[in-house]
Amino acid sequence: MRLELGTFWVKDVLFSDQTKLAHETLHINREELRALLLQDPNLEKADIEIVRPGEEARIIHVLDVIEPRCKVSGRGSVFPGFLGPAYTCGDGRTHRLAGVTVVLAAELLDRTVKTRIGEAIIDMSGPGAQWSPFSRTVNIVLALRPTGGISVEVCDSALLQAGLKAAEYLGRVAATGEPDQWDVFELGKAESSLPKVVYIRVAADDGALYGLPLGLTPTVLHPNEILDGALVNTTWRYAADRNVTLIQCNTPVVRALFDQHRKTLDFVGVVICGSPGRSQQEKERNAEYAVKLARFLGAQGAVVGWDYGGSSQVNLMMICKKCEEGGIKTALVIEELAGPQGDDQSLVFTTPEADAIVSCGNREETILLPPMKRVIGGEVLYQTEESVVTLLSSDPRGKISTRMLNLLASCNRIGFNTIAAQEF
Repeated sequence: MRLELGTFWVKDVLFSDQTKLAHETLHINREELRALLLQDPNLEKADIEIVRPGEEARIIHVLDVIEPRCKVSGRGSVFPGFLGPAYTCGDGRTHRLAGVTVVLAAELLDRTVKTRIGEAIIDMSGPGAQWSPFSRTVNIVLALRPTGGISVEVCDSALLQAGLKAAEYLGRVAATGEPDQWDVFELGKAESSLPKVVYIRVAADDGALYGLPLGLTPTVLHPNEILDGALVNTTWRYAADRNVTLIQCNTPVVRALFDQHRKTLDFVGVVICGSPGRSQQEKERNAEYAVKLARFLGAQGAVVGWDYGGSSQVNLMMICKKCEEGGIKTALVIEELAGPQGDDQSLVFTTPEADAIVSCGNREETILLPPMKRVIGGEVLYQTEESVVTLLSSDPRGKISTRMLNLLASCNRIGFNTIAAQEF
């Protein structure tokens, strides 16, 4: 597979009478985009706003962040399985807009069945802004209202499709023209002396692959599939510190391993694990299968990432243990659950073999967010503790004391963040 990824840099976004890209400015016909979204009868309202870095603005109820993209050549469409047939992607040419995002936001409570919801916030200025990578992008916020009375499943599908359709609609402005930057991703043959390295993702229920849940059995992916939209975020009902679709398409470990491919290592592929299972037998099977695939690829080293959850930490550590026992040197990428002061137990389960760990920060640390002049996405803030939804703040414009995990991607556990933990 050979993926040519063309990047068009965007420095500003304006509403206009035509959707186009001109002189690093994205112009959007707001009414045309709104009409596209409201073609779905399961959405009754779609507000579209632009939020810029440095603005005294707070985006709440963030469900997903998506990069505007379009498929220029190769089989299928962008985000296959959602916006087109589930054809294998990772080949051909894809164009993307950088410096700008589509932020999907919706207040789900009282519009559908009350279930767990992971509240995610983006502050565009103040102390919270330094921790979220999305405070540094121009964000096109889709503040959506689902139609009342629909099921959770129908609601979530409508919201997901709306975000992806908007990203493709905007990405089409880059269908022609010469990108500002070209990146080519191709594995090819490396020197036999270089160590063979695999990336293993313990993805839990963190998304959908080609339009469907990942399932229990681990599978092998070409890394180009990750970078070309095969994996999409679908988990806003659970984790506030979710791996949004933009992060999935720009997984830092995949990009870093590609950067070192044929230089210091031989990148042999990706093993992705879906549902971690609940029983000991399911977890043993999951870990054994993942390591079997890594060995089948000839891996001598592994970087193992963990997407979220307490139960899936067991899978993470079991995979690490089995890799090391099988002669595969392993490094883990994690976030910590170390309490507000950082002095609590960081992980719920560990193994002695886990002796090379990269920490992406402590998601339980408390942060005080200052007042903001503008709030987009809803009127109140929620939080979830032990599956119980409670009110965090009735005034999201005011001061808010919250945990780092509620600042979207602040402690992102696959490395798309700006902080880390250090041992003293």
